Amino acid sequence: MKIFKTKLFGRWSEDEGLTDEDLCHAVDEIGRGLVEASLGAKLYKKRVARTGQGKSGGFRTIVTYQKEERSIFLYGFDKGSKSNISEKEKKIFKKMSGQFMGYNEKALNIVVKNGALIQVECEDE
Repeated sequence: MKIFKTKLFGRWSEDEGLTDEDLCHAVDEIGRGLVEASLGAKLYKKRVARTGQGKSGGFRTIVTYQKEERSIFLYGFDKGSKSNISEKEKKIFKKMSGQFMGYNEKALNIVVKNGALIQVECEDE
């Protein structure tokens, strides 16, 4: 399983103190069916705990996930500043999900090389 984050998500997660291990743990939970919402088109809403706190006061992430293949963190927000994504945002994320999941290995490597996606490093890899 390869895990990626968009450049924008990477900046946001760094500012918020989320680590790659936090993201790896979230993907592991998605693989076990522990998600807050399935948004369709391989898109999920997943809670991620804030360091030193529980998930309920933490972050919400929008993740595209295909079992045993790849997962890409597209967007994240603090529950305290935003309750949910809009229908317009949901449509945009579904389109992004379709594009990223449609890439073959060669195209994916180009996108990573160009910096649009950043590979997440997990300890168990």
